[in-house]
Amino acid sequence: MMKNKILILLVAFIFVSFPACKSDSDNNNLEINRLPQTAQTFISNYFNLYTVNKVTKITEVNENGSIYECRLQKDETNSVTIASAIKIEFDANGNWTKIECLNDGKQLPTAFFELMPTGIQQYLEVNYPNIGINETEKKVFGYKIELLNDKELLFDKNGDILDDYLIGQGSTTGNGTATNTIENFVGTHFPDYTIVYIKSDYEDGQLCTKVYLRNGYQKSYKIVFDSNDNWREVEGDDDYNLAIPESILQLIPESISSYITTSYASTFVVEVQKTLFGYKIELANDVELYFDANGNLTGSNNGGNDGNIGFEELPETVKTFLNTYYSGVLCREIEKKNHPDSDGTLYEIELFNGAEIDFDANGNWLSVNGDDKVLPESFINTLPIGISTYITENYPTAYISEVEKKTASYKVEIIRNNNDIDLYFDLNGVFMYLDR
Repeated sequence: MMKNKILILLVAFIFVSFPACKSDSDNNNLEINRLPQTAQTFISNYFNLYTVNKVTKITEVNENGSIYECRLQKDETNSVTIASAIKIEFDANGNWTKIECLNDGKQLPTAFFELMPTGIQQYLEVNYPNIGINETEKKVFGYKIELLNDKELLFDKNGDILDDYLIGQGSTTGNGTATNTIENFVGTHFPDYTIVYIKSDYEDGQLCTKVYLRNGYQKSYKIVFDSNDNWREVEGDDDYNLAIPESILQLIPESISSYITTSYASTFVVEVQKTLFGYKIELANDVELYFDANGNLTGSNNGGNDGNIGFEELPETVKTFLNTYYSGVLCREIEKKNHPDSDGTLYEIELFNGAEIDFDANGNWLSVNGDDKVLPESFINTLPIGISTYITENYPTAYISEVEKKTASYKVEIIRNNNDIDLYFDLNGVFMYLDR
């Protein structure tokens, strides 16, 4: 009898002293609840097959704003190529800043790729179709991506490629140089910002320098300079709707600022761009305004749709072009924009044979795209003779499928053995460079 009482007391002691163990699911909930709701939703949407093992709050915020480090795990028996262990970093608001695979030779799951700009997805599909991503990180200029083949890719926030190199052989600060003129411009208009990345590149056939600035980890700007170090574009970070400094607005006609102050007093300018025809201004409410070089308003985009028009409504020069080079080919669609694009395009025409042709407000052609088919010889003969001569001598089996007329050059796409190659020529038809 005494032994039974002792046994009962011992069992009671065990239950009081050692509460029931929590399940893995309970431990997971405790960890994930330490994250901001935005981070929890991100994990639930894109890593729902993983369990959160550990959440750590970083004591010192790093360069991309990471403040939380989260480690995920899933059953490795079902992970032949996909990572079973992943580390994700989040900022104070729960936005992801870095995603890294912790298994050698395995890749990140692809579900979250849909959050990246389309340009990144297209670049990977074309250049690395079967290569997995090992790590991706948000940077001031855009994104850094590491592939399983030890390639490191840098993209801007629009998804345009900035650099492509083997890990350890490239530079995360870019290939460009800040001249005295550029440094003085930055120091004058952005005194609290630091240059973190510089890219020398061709844009619309012209050499330019893209400069990315940062103040802390939430504030960043991009400035584009032409080959003479004259500024062409100033853009604030879209994620945080940074206003363009007042000192920059003083560099454009006063009438532009006056119009914005009067007509859009409740918002502010987030981007200023010099165009062929004057200036393009983007406001924080997504309204785009277009001005000529003297500051006179020429158009706006308040979210309205561009409209389709009939053939008879086209300028005579456009109708003559179509009748001359595409005689007998009917138009599938004719679109007139509310205002010219930054390259001057006002009319976009799609033909039933797949060709697409853009014209400016005066009816001058700006681009002719043959939909991977050869362009009419009669049209090619209107181009500077040096273009055809160069292609015939250097690419005898290729044909011209697209031509774009830039401010100071021609971009010519040729197709050879089912591969496209972009060639750039000056306005006299002298070869400049190629872009594969």
